[in-house]
Amino acid sequence: KGARLDFVAQKATELGAAALLPVLTERTVVRAVNVERLHANAVEAAEQCGCLSLPAVREPVGLRDLLGGWPTGRGLIFCDEAGAP
Repeated sequence: KGARLDFVAQKATELGAAALLPVLTERTVVRAVNVERLHANAVEAAEQCGCLSLPAVREPVGLRDLLGGWPTGRGLIFCDEAGAP
């Protein structure tokens, strides 16, 4: 499972993400997120693709905490695989 998180960190860096913020939900399998490893993956990806900026790598946060502090005027995209089209 850690390899998938590494891949996401690399691709997000290559696409120019401003921050990497792991979010833990009720069904999250990987509970221990190595922030230093995420940062190392971001650095490596930036070097390989020639990016001049690195995303901020933040500590994991619970979904409830994230949503509880979400700014009122900021949009949020929610994708529900089980929902009706």
